[in-house]
Amino acid sequence: YFPSPNKQQPKILWIGCPDSRVLEADITVTKPGDVFVHKHSWVVVTSQFFPWDENALSVLQYSVGHLDVREVVVAGHKNCGGVITAYNTVSQLSRRGGPQNGTSPQNTLNRWLAPLAGRLKSLQPITREFAHDENVCIQVQNLLSLIQDILRWSKGEVVHVHGWPYDSTTGIIKQIVTEQIAPLENS
Repeated sequence: YFPSPNKQQPKILWIGCPDSRVLEADITVTKPGDVFVHKHSWVVVTSQFFPWDENALSVLQYSVGHLDVREVVVAGHKNCGGVITAYNTVSQLSRRGGPQNGTSPQNTLNRWLAPLAGRLKSLQPITREFAHDENVCIQVQNLLSLIQDILRWSKGEVVHVHGWPYDSTTGIIKQIVTEQIAPLENS
């Protein structure tokens, strides 16, 4: 146990998968209190980040608006069960010619992964590694659809959104995208 200060002052919001094998502090080599964490099913911020997900939006608003976090990381990982499920669903649908067995709208997991599976289907043929990276990119784009809200919460300060897929067996992070959210300059 490491005692922590009474007030949180994290510098990073980590939006990641609830995978039990991964500790954000180990991957980022940070101390308790440095990273504010939101575990999200298969980081589909799907790993998913949906702009209508009040749980994820509340975490984003609180971290940016109250904790003054200015670095937001969407972190996906290789061998993510959700991404593999979406990838396999697309592969099976391609071979079978359409939805069958368990891909009905009543299936909660498939509904959650449908946007990712749809995107992957549009990019065929692809590898599983590409599917993991693409998932992170999709979630970063979903976050960027909230630019005006993020700027309002940050009181007009610059916020960086990073897409970091990592290898959970080695801990190596691959930065594939960094976007800056900043007020437009008046010319």
